[in-house]
Amino acid sequence: MKFKSLLLIILIIISFCIVGKSQSLNISSDEWDEWRLKTDDGASIFIREIGTGDTVLVLHGGWGAEHSYLIDPFLKYTNQAHFIFYYQTGSLRSKCEDSLISIENHVQDVERIRVALGVDKLIIVAHSMGGFIAMSYLQKYPNHIKGLILIDPVPAKSNVKALTEDIQASALKRWERQNVIDTLFAHGLQLKINKDYSSKQKGLWHRITFSAINIHDIKNWRKVKGEFYWNDKIAMLAANSGPQEWDFTIQMKKSNLPIFVIEGDDDYLPYDFQKQWLSLVPNAELKLIPNAGHLCWIDQPQIFDQYFSEALKKIKE
Repeated sequence: MKFKSLLLIILIIISFCIVGKSQSLNISSDEWDEWRLKTDDGASIFIREIGTGDTVLVLHGGWGAEHSYLIDPFLKYTNQAHFIFYYQTGSLRSKCEDSLISIENHVQDVERIRVALGVDKLIIVAHSMGGFIAMSYLQKYPNHIKGLILIDPVPAKSNVKALTEDIQASALKRWERQNVIDTLFAHGLQLKINKDYSSKQKGLWHRITFSAINIHDIKNWRKVKGEFYWNDKIAMLAANSGPQEWDFTIQMKKSNLPIFVIEGDDDYLPYDFQKQWLSLVPNAELKLIPNAGHLCWIDQPQIFDQYFSEALKKIKE
């Protein structure tokens, strides 16, 4: 079994996100700096930055996705930190040759960005599969990280089977919750997509079923960012370059860096996965959010803000 099967559930989830109109951000476009980093291997990484203070590099999930869904949770902190968002190579505006897509190169891109910014140490915030890149970067460049904030991440010690075959059925069953069925029905939709649906109906179906897997309370489905980009080819190229098993806990412990895991207790990636490895890393702390899913900031924004603020403050001290 290839490492690409680690993305099986994520492929199923994000591929359902060909949705309607995108939602605008409540921030002026002239507050952003946007630029491209031309890399030594011929790629061009599209970067957006905003804010002042310690540099926080944000790693989006995927692979093969993009960063827009992660912007809103952090806009209120731009007077406390300098946030860097970028499209990982191969995603959306960071196009490159297929031969450049690998986990190793994703890690190297983080280092390229750090060097280009002239920053000695990064604070890294990573969501979902972005956590794998963050932990891989820590393993290779431990002296250039100030701290990690991992949000609903892939566990630091695990294997492909545990994150695919063992949880696939329970993850997909989230569609079958009665409140999800009721929400679909309220919009004239059924649990199973109908090929005769209009384009708008298909968009609604994709948004609701995507939200059903990623959030706890389906009433919040409209808060899940619309029009997600997904490139399964890019995802598979990265996944095929990875291992069957991994263990970042030794390096995490050795680094003695502040590491925070913010996790929804209703994540389709069970939080028990995190507890298993966190017991091996005394410098890591689990911040568990009740009644929250994989996009935990949507279900419980106030609790998320509290935990993120505390983590950012401790890392900056």
